[in-house]
Amino acid sequence: MNKTARGGSGTGTTLKPGDLLALTIEKPVPGGRMIARHDGQVVLVAGAIPGERVEARIERVEKRLAFAAVTTVIEPSADRRDRSFDHACGGCGYAHIAYERQLALKGEVIADAFARIGRTAVPGPVSVTASPEQGYRMRARLHVEDRRAGFFREGTHQLCDPGPTGQLSEGALAAVPAMLAALGSGAGAVAAIEVSENIDGRERAMHLELRSGDALPPEALAAAVAAAGLTGCSARASSGAFSQSG
Repeated sequence: MNKTARGGSGTGTTLKPGDLLALTIEKPVPGGRMIARHDGQVVLVAGAIPGERVEARIERVEKRLAFAAVTTVIEPSADRRDRSFDHACGGCGYAHIAYERQLALKGEVIADAFARIGRTAVPGPVSVTASPEQGYRMRARLHVEDRRAGFFREGTHQLCDPGPTGQLSEGALAAVPAMLAALGSGAGAVAAIEVSENIDGRERAMHLELRSGDALPPEALAAAVAAAGLTGCSARASSGAFSQSG
């Protein structure tokens, strides 16, 4: 593993996965990462905050970009807060940042998009409306492996637990494993679950994506709908679809 990546001047630097770099974080980009530069090469860093000085490990390198994750915060931002879960677990890119700063960074991303894509300068800071910090997602897609449902870690097919991320309501988090448990051996046919609910969480529906060639008997699905307390549910495989409302 290289502690310092070396190369020619300007964009001639050659970075490799595993390299450790000391970086100064500049600004946010869409998707939750932050821009830094090493010898002129852009590095998109996960787990950082603009203004910080960090040490980051290169995860992967593309033609004009490198991707890295923070390993050590050398000079932390006042907006940094503790996080007890994996930043790479879907939708957690800003979890380590105080919420008011999160809103400000999202406004910066929008303003930058107007400038770069729309060629239009925004006259002032973009105001982003706050939402609840916990249980704010009314719809989510969870992947299923070995009858366990979760998000994929960024850039992988590794499951991570959605619970600690705080994105889903307690009702949704309870309904998904209840559905899989109620299906019994039939849960092995499920490749993914889309769960949707209304604002107050009193109505909840699911769509089950089945593995190619698999199917679920309607009566088994109906029993699982009741066990999970759903308003409705549908399932689809490559051979067709059926639905059950409750």
